[in-house]
Amino acid sequence: LKSIQSQSSMWSSRYVLAAALVALAVSAAQAAPSNRELLSAPWTPFKPDGKLNLGQVRVDAEFQAKQGVTTIFAVGGMSQWWALTMPERKALAVEWIKQKALGFYVIVNVGHQCVEDSIELAKHAEMSGADAIAMLPPFAPQKPPTIDILVDIMVKIASATKLPLFYYHFPGQTGVTFPFADILARALPRVPTLAGVKFVSDLGDFANVVEIAPAGFKLFWAPEPKIQAMPYGITRYVLAESYYAPYLSEVLDAYEAGNIPLAEQKQQRLNSLQNIINAVGGNRDVMKMLGIDMGPARLPGAPNIPKKDYDALQDALVKWGFFNNTRVY
Repeated sequence: LKSIQSQSSMWSSRYVLAAALVALAVSAAQAAPSNRELLSAPWTPFKPDGKLNLGQVRVDAEFQAKQGVTTIFAVGGMSQWWALTMPERKALAVEWIKQKALGFYVIVNVGHQCVEDSIELAKHAEMSGADAIAMLPPFAPQKPPTIDILVDIMVKIASATKLPLFYYHFPGQTGVTFPFADILARALPRVPTLAGVKFVSDLGDFANVVEIAPAGFKLFWAPEPKIQAMPYGITRYVLAESYYAPYLSEVLDAYEAGNIPLAEQKQQRLNSLQNIINAVGGNRDVMKMLGIDMGPARLPGAPNIPKKDYDALQDALVKWGFFNNTRVY
């Protein structure tokens, strides 16, 4: 895996090119309260036998609320939606919708290879009290061959409910590589409930999206490092893991205060933490260290890391100071 540290050399040049926007972003932040939103896509908790462990959703939700998470992207990729049956997807969605009581805005992913199943999931999410639905396009074995056909799919799913619709733009996973700026331009006249995007793609496309997005359209930026999107005035971010929220908040606090060097320093500190964890792929295991046992991933997901790697990761996190941050542990 390419480390986030090495990515920094790539985003720094983009960051410099966007520096002309820094003063505008900072002045806007100082003129009005932050509308910051941190989106988390929770893991699905499983029992050792592979069945859903829905009782852990509340435990996870309470933890995430304490971290500063505001928005839940339920039954998404981190939840292994493709490895869940339709009844399991519905049950997991309902459990997360219940957590709205903690103050979350809950978006339920209804993306599916079968559009009719997406429609069924969308109707269920609305009936169950979701705040919004999200979709990614069908992508295997056939993906939409044109933007117009993709928008046709969006229209069918969106028209099944009155809920706001978010598009999950992740061309690296789906292979649906149309620029989102082009998708948005075609979709806005036809999908009146289109409310935002969970964006996992390149900064160039994102810059074009910023230019054409209507007022109130929610742009959630996902790629690391997050600071590369901040010159564009973005205040909505997708967390790689919920336990990164306090550290990302420190980056945003510094940036919004106009202290760009401190924001860069905080970002580098967050990068180093992510590199430690990504080196062994122990994200579920970190949750266990924090007292939230999410169980093993469901096949074809990778198993939990071996004990020796678990112990080494825990030692590395102790040395980093991860467990000393009271906002996390």
